[in-house]
Amino acid sequence: MKATLDEAILAHFESTLYSSSLGDPREVVDVGPLRVVRDAPGRKRDPRRETILIHGVDPAAALKTVSDYKPKHWALAVVEATDADHDGLKQTYKAAGYRQITRFPFFAFDLDAKISSPKGISVERVLSKEHGEIIRRASGWGKIPRGLLDDGDTRMRLYAVFAGNKALGWVQSIRATRDLAWVSGLYVIESARGKGLGRAIMRRMLVDDKKYGAKSSILLASNDGSKLYRRLGYEELGLMQIFTPVRS
Repeated sequence: MKATLDEAILAHFESTLYSSSLGDPREVVDVGPLRVVRDAPGRKRDPRRETILIHGVDPAAALKTVSDYKPKHWALAVVEATDADHDGLKQTYKAAGYRQITRFPFFAFDLDAKISSPKGISVERVLSKEHGEIIRRASGWGKIPRGLLDDGDTRMRLYAVFAGNKALGWVQSIRATRDLAWVSGLYVIESARGKGLGRAIMRRMLVDDKKYGAKSSILLASNDGSKLYRRLGYEELGLMQIFTPVRS
């Protein structure tokens, strides 16, 4: 199944909410035609920045809605299809007092496609506490998310390459919906880059995504990651531009 941009946005929201539920929950609320990701009620620590998603909404209407909503600490996530006038949108929000801080393309992989298993590189699904702890220390996680090391068709799965007691690279797959799997946190340590580990880890993950019934794999890519995902067969669906207000 070739995912749509709307489905990719849904996968982003659902994976964000699920991941946050394992530690410090967030919620998604509708504010007019916009969607806002913010702290769930009951948070005792300082509030985190709210992310306001703008998709398919005229910038003037979006900015009016944000002004009426009156957030205290926020960013705009403006998402449009790949062929949209992204530079024009950037200039529009810049003129309204925002600056672009980064941009991420949305990618999707059709899991009906043939997936070649990795060859020559041993990639494992991480199920042992020992290997989970190695990745926890290498990644800087505070703790191993509950359920991450469970076997079978679980909500979150972890894949990695090890050399002895050292993790060389890893990635997580999060089941965002029944049909959509979300790619989270692909990372290869600097000394192991350029050797095909990222491709091998991703292929191993995609094989299981397909086995467990997902139809598409979705992700937001960095500029460096975009080349890898295209080589793997991912197609670009759209672009997310992140803007923050310029403080006077």
